[in-house]
Amino acid sequence: MISIKSFLPRSLLGRSLMILVTPVVLIQVITAFFFFDRHWSKVTSRLAFAVAGEVAVIVATIEDADAPAQVQRISSYAHDYLDLNVRYTAGAVLPRTDDVSLVEVWEELLVRKLSKELRGQMDEAFVIHTDFSKKTVGVFVQLDVGVLDVRLPLRRLFSSSSYIFLLWMIGSSLLLLVVAILFMRNQVRPIRKLAAVAERFGKGRDAPYFKPEGAREVRQAG
Repeated sequence: MISIKSFLPRSLLGRSLMILVTPVVLIQVITAFFFFDRHWSKVTSRLAFAVAGEVAVIVATIEDADAPAQVQRISSYAHDYLDLNVRYTAGAVLPRTDDVSLVEVWEELLVRKLSKELRGQMDEAFVIHTDFSKKTVGVFVQLDVGVLDVRLPLRRLFSSSSYIFLLWMIGSSLLLLVVAILFMRNQVRPIRKLAAVAERFGKGRDAPYFKPEGAREVRQAG
């Protein structure tokens, strides 16, 4: 049976750093979990709710429009005031789900949140297409006589606070690790010198240049 001691560092510096770093890493992992599970998910849901409401309003307005000029005016308003690019194609059919590119984990989460909000605010069939390379999201809605194509920037659904939080968490952890290494090296150096001198004495040799230094207990031992 493999003992856990075989995985522990053998040096005093390594074990001291492990004692300092392990709780910090555990706290960072727990904090990150609650951040993404609570804050990021809630913010994304609220952003998706706002976008879904805007899309639902545009859908209802275009369905009530009688002339292409009205549709064009609605598209212009959406672009100027809502940061949405709206295009209506009369007689078109909603693209199949198989034609939409596969999404990654982040994209899948955004699509799931937006789909939930869209289903809650309108009855029309729709397909969501995401393109993280171009930072855009497309919502295709099937209307009675055509397809409504709504394109919006990814920032409308994605909160940058997650990136800021991750950078802050990683940066503070690295800074803490560097400070801990420098501090512990200074604390361990006198113990190393004392161990070397004790070994010389054990072999019957002198250590004329030894000077006790470091913490009080180390100086007393010296």
